[in-house]
Amino acid sequence: METGTFKSFDNADIFYRVWNYNPSQKTIVILHRGHEHSGRLQAFAENEQFAHFNIFGFDMRGLGHTSQPVSPHFMDYVRDLDAFVKYLHEQYGIVERDIFVVANSIAGVIVSAWCHDFAPRIAGMALLAPAFTIKLYVPFAKTGIALAARLFKHLTVPSYVKSKVLTHDVEQQKAYDTDPLITREIDAHYLLDLLKAGKRIVEDAAAITIPTLLLSAGKDYVVKDDMQKRFFVDISSTQKRFIKLKGFYHGLLFETQREQVYNPIAEFINRCFSLEQPPTTCMPDKFTVDEYNKMALNMLPRIERWGFRIQKWMLHHLGFLSKGMRVGLKYGFDSGMSLDYVYRNQAQGCGPIGRWIDKGYLNAIGWRGVRIRREHLIATVEERIETLKQRNEPVKILDIAGGTGNYLFDIKRKFPEIEVVINDFS
Repeated sequence: METGTFKSFDNADIFYRVWNYNPSQKTIVILHRGHEHSGRLQAFAENEQFAHFNIFGFDMRGLGHTSQPVSPHFMDYVRDLDAFVKYLHEQYGIVERDIFVVANSIAGVIVSAWCHDFAPRIAGMALLAPAFTIKLYVPFAKTGIALAARLFKHLTVPSYVKSKVLTHDVEQQKAYDTDPLITREIDAHYLLDLLKAGKRIVEDAAAITIPTLLLSAGKDYVVKDDMQKRFFVDISSTQKRFIKLKGFYHGLLFETQREQVYNPIAEFINRCFSLEQPPTTCMPDKFTVDEYNKMALNMLPRIERWGFRIQKWMLHHLGFLSKGMRVGLKYGFDSGMSLDYVYRNQAQGCGPIGRWIDKGYLNAIGWRGVRIRREHLIATVEERIETLKQRNEPVKILDIAGGTGNYLFDIKRKFPEIEVVINDFS
């Protein structure tokens, strides 16, 4: 085993380990469960079934030998994984199609989110008791944590998970209890963000096409298996397998009969690496059409239907108080006029109430994403302009439906020599 650090997306130093490295071998990236660290995966890395693979693992933020503080944002951990895979390519020459990912518990949600949001072309993934939902035994625990998290910025929640509910193996229980690198609490904001992400990924699981093995613990006191089953059924992969390990506790990699975990993982990995690599394709058309049909056929749950009806009524009867809603109702919420208003991001409306409503409208997650998209769009256009200028080629920009075209005027001011043509029916 060797160790090192890599720079993540925000320049944070993340500690990692590598076992069995040989440039001619395929690669397994294995992620530890919450509270733990990559050193706990030594037994897996040394198992003879995986001896002919490169095995990489890293310590998540705030855990093990990674000194970077815990992040309250779940997506930071997803970006860390993406940065690590990029680092493996740059440093070791490993390409995505030669990577298989194994992840336990919370890490299973991180890997699922990565496959959903970043669409990597990896060989496959094995999710071991993924924590899409966590069992919170105290009544109204989630509500209480959410309320406390609003009051306390750095709130942490003590873990109720003891070693005796992770594994039947007494030696592994002792190892867990005496390991000084294991943490006994979790950041409350991260926990809430994790639960939100798990729900999002399961609801949109059909967008995932990567070969998937899901191992579920038959006697899991930490996470619920109903969301695991729903996730498995909905993913679009043609190569998938669900195994329920009867009597197993949550820490599958540390159980007494862990060969029952190793064997299917090794078999599935070998099968995935033997497959020809077709282009990775999603089925967003079918998935979104199915969503539309459910709404059109009145198949949504009653509470959702009433929620939409109330929103629709309020939009048409109170929306005039917000300038942004007035613009949307007049020109269309997907019009250039609406986008221009959203880009300016200055709340306006009839009196304090109207401005308050407008501020909420402009801060909706969709509009925040649109403003970020605008930044990316401008950066991409400017990068392309610089590339063409370096080639001494003329630069012309055509936007066939530019709306008010304000972002193009910004580019024109920065590059006055280029030609810009904006079309729009209005």
